[in-house]
Amino acid sequence: LVIMWAAYFLKQGAWQIYGAVLPLIKGDLNLSDVRLGLVATLFTFVLAVCAPLGGVLGDFFSKKWIVTLALLIFGIGTFLTGLSGSLMTLVVFRAIVTGVGLGLYYPAANTLIGQYHSETRGQAMSVHQTSVYAGILASSWFAGRIGEQHGWRLTFWLFGGAGLLVAITAALRL
Repeated sequence: LVIMWAAYFLKQGAWQIYGAVLPLIKGDLNLSDVRLGLVATLFTFVLAVCAPLGGVLGDFFSKKWIVTLALLIFGIGTFLTGLSGSLMTLVVFRAIVTGVGLGLYYPAANTLIGQYHSETRGQAMSVHQTSVYAGILASSWFAGRIGEQHGWRLTFWLFGGAGLLVAITAALRL
């Protein structure tokens, strides 16, 4: 449950950090609000399309490996977002790659938690859910602070790197 909590924290955090550093990205890449909004819209669309896919894959394949794959994809996409230098690279790394990773996570994760916590399912799901709020609160502040002091790219590198570490931990410990 601790691994899943950390994963879901990062998932929600990844959603929040983009908005927190948006003015910095806008200035650095000289993009309009409409173009930056397009990235956010495509990200949400990809995430929405991939969530049912994550459920289907979780029904046919190991939930552990779906969760691990989701974290790996999310970590790579988030890290690479920090390397973006144009609208196209933001679309590819942020909207598509990160969106796929985040979309695949939740269905398999919920099922996996339910399998391990049959008698305490409600408690386990509640603990898992607290990471959503912790991720939203901490990540927005963290991203703004890091972005302001060290640039927006470092925020994505740190979150992407953390995602990769949680993916490795999930592969070894789930």
